[in-house]
Amino acid sequence: NFCRSSDPDCPPNTGKPTQRGQCSQDQFDCSIVTCATRPTTYDDTKKYIPGSFDSGKMAYDKYGRAVQLSDGLGGRAIAYTGEKVQLYNSNGECSGFSQDVFHSAPDGAEVFPAPNEGWYYVSNSESDPGGVFTLEFDSNGNVVDYFPIAIGTARNCGGGQTPWGTWITCEENGSSGYVWQTDPSGSRDKEMTSVVDTGGNYEAFAYWIDSSNFPYFFTTNDSSDGPLVRFTPDATAMACYNSADKWCTLNSGSHDFLELIPDAGDNDAGGIRWGPKANANPNLYPYAEGIDVRGDRLYFISKTTQRLFIVDLVNMRYTRSSTKSGAFNNQPDQLGYILNDPNKILYFCEDGGSDCGVHGRDSDGKFFSILDGTGYNTETTGIAFSSDHNFMYLSFQFPGVIWQFWREDGKAFTDDILQIKYHEDVVVI
Repeated sequence: NFCRSSDPDCPPNTGKPTQRGQCSQDQFDCSIVTCATRPTTYDDTKKYIPGSFDSGKMAYDKYGRAVQLSDGLGGRAIAYTGEKVQLYNSNGECSGFSQDVFHSAPDGAEVFPAPNEGWYYVSNSESDPGGVFTLEFDSNGNVVDYFPIAIGTARNCGGGQTPWGTWITCEENGSSGYVWQTDPSGSRDKEMTSVVDTGGNYEAFAYWIDSSNFPYFFTTNDSSDGPLVRFTPDATAMACYNSADKWCTLNSGSHDFLELIPDAGDNDAGGIRWGPKANANPNLYPYAEGIDVRGDRLYFISKTTQRLFIVDLVNMRYTRSSTKSGAFNNQPDQLGYILNDPNKILYFCEDGGSDCGVHGRDSDGKFFSILDGTGYNTETTGIAFSSDHNFMYLSFQFPGVIWQFWREDGKAFTDDILQIKYHEDVVVI
């Protein structure tokens, strides 16, 4: 299957990509010029070492745009804006194309369970008109369908999942954005929620369930003066939450807003209060974007200040630290983690610059890089992991390409990582 000079679709084995071809580091495989397959066998000697780029491993999309991969990481591009999505059969062979072309400006995303041990990768479109769309995968990680689940919205940026398995999509649309609930399978129509009090430039969503099993919901506002919103369900909404169909939990409740109370002479730590909007101080956390909850701690990003905030929701305290570290030198954007991951890695997307990638932070606060989009001049978005944790998904927002990554040793991203190469040049400002 390797290309010969006589093959019109591929050049000789120069190791350089072509307009049509997808190439490995050193050679071309003609069988994947238009059909990007993944390995069916793995090599357990190829240890995954995030942060180590010693092998110089690169992967390319079909237009020759490169992604630099940590040692032991593999990947393929699986969807392109404006093109129909390549679909696969149960044997992992190309079987046709989706009915619809892939959406523009893919942004925030999440993975949800699908039938037959597959999963849905739900992806926002930060265009106007925008929307939300689903890539469906089988249990082997092959795309089997692509379809819309919400249309008629605008500039769908980030979002988050609910405890009952729906996707919340946030419109980052100036003062006109709202927050919508969607069904990853597309079997239920979208519905506007009440988790925010007014139109805004909303970015991302997360939830926390306290020790009494009461849920709270949080939404970030990507603006200089937009405070982080906490939504508390009222009695009617809690009756819904305690029923079989929890969809209406987000239909009624109250709002309060985050106020930071810095310790004397130290803006990097202090107390917090939830109260009226007039008391909130988003000037201390402007342009809040990615948000997530692990245990009783709320993590969120202030993009322009390049700061990570960690809020202890029980003890009502916060800490603030820089995200600027080594190759992670652009603005942090979306973040995510794998539930119950023993490695306790917090993953960051990156906004701005010509080599945006994916970076990790361990439980000791040390940073490392997992991949860099050296062939893309755009932000990384939509990081998520498959239900079995064997695949990581990522978008390069413009020109709009979805990638699927895996460990070449065949292990899950939650399995042991024996070595990490951390950034040596840490810059804290």
